[in-house]
Amino acid sequence: MVGALAVSENRNQTAHPSRMGDRMNVSQAIAGLVKAYGAEYAFTLTGGPQSPLMEMQLRHGIRTILGRSERSAFAMADAYARITGKPTFGLAQYGCGTAYLPFAMIDAFWAHSPIVAINSATDSATNNKYEYQEMEQAPLFQNCTKWCGDLPAPDRILDVLRTAIRAAVEGTPGPVYLSFPWTGTASRWATSAKCTQTSRLRTRRSCAPRRCLRTSSAPPLRSRGPSAP
Repeated sequence: MVGALAVSENRNQTAHPSRMGDRMNVSQAIAGLVKAYGAEYAFTLTGGPQSPLMEMQLRHGIRTILGRSERSAFAMADAYARITGKPTFGLAQYGCGTAYLPFAMIDAFWAHSPIVAINSATDSATNNKYEYQEMEQAPLFQNCTKWCGDLPAPDRILDVLRTAIRAAVEGTPGPVYLSFPWTGTASRWATSAKCTQTSRLRTRRSCAPRRCLRTSSAPPLRSRGPSAP
């Protein structure tokens, strides 16, 4: 599905970095960094823009897993993150697509799943001009993520996305949210291709539900409840 959509996108945005010196656009930067952190799958219900998904699948071999809704797609991401303990990436369209996510993210928050939501947002140049589906998205995630924010400028994509990924896996893992304005962002030159290299993260092998299955010779701890009258 994503491969078919490649024809409708601007072809100059998907040129290989080697043909452009050491520069890349925002979509290529996102895809390269996601791959550098070991991603094998990207969970989504496809919506605009398609260019990050195209770069992930066509250039880096990251398989796109489609859900029937954004909520179900991120529920699958939650399950995958719980099993592997790896940072797991999902994408959703701005507006109504993003509005579905808090229902899935709160479950991931309670389960300490390191989900990284990379969502589009309306163009920052049209803020407060009543563009279709314009909304303040980040506040929706303040109470169900470890970290949430908006991309302040295209050339900040790598350091801001790294910040989000590290927040998802460091300490007690949990979901994070990052949005980037979709109009024009994918075609602006971001940064050097060498910057997609990253150090190896320490991630949990398993999450809390699996640890509960471990046996121990010690008797289970009981919480101290209120004394009976």
